[in-house]
Amino acid sequence: MKAPRMHFENCTVHVLAPPTFDRIGNFVMGVDLRTSDAAAYAGSRFELPADGTYVIDHKTGLMWSRDESKRSDFDDADAHCRALRFGGFSDWRLPTLDELQTIVDRSRYSPAIDTNVFNTNAGWTWTSDEYKGNPDPSGSVWIVDFLYGDVGSYGRSSTAFARAVRAVPAGQ
Repeated sequence: MKAPRMHFENCTVHVLAPPTFDRIGNFVMGVDLRTSDAAAYAGSRFELPADGTYVIDHKTGLMWSRDESKRSDFDDADAHCRALRFGGFSDWRLPTLDELQTIVDRSRYSPAIDTNVFNTNAGWTWTSDEYKGNPDPSGSVWIVDFLYGDVGSYGRSSTAFARAVRAVPAGQ
């Protein structure tokens, strides 16, 4: 079965899961994190090291830039992430779609991210994953919206924010 699609301005939103409703009847796209294991990580999932430039996610084993880049096209966003040198690390990159969705907090919106941990512009954010369903001649890439937590695709020449990620090797 093909996922339903909604069109907004310059992007396509893909509904990846059937809509659900939380315990009090509010519409929720996909999974309602308030009824999952999110509460178990509320106090200890994220760690902010002293310099405040990155966030360690103990649930996923990923390290995130605390801030997003300015809006840019895909190639500039990719280059920006790869050029980052903070926290003593130089292996920063754009996240995959699956990785970026792990920091979407569907228990909130506007923005759909924990603002106690992350600084956000609450907009569309690049992933490294190519989207093959859009005929844009420059190619298309999956994106995640941190206003409502939606997923969509942009042509590589469109502009969006970037949030860098790196894997945290065991023992680091």
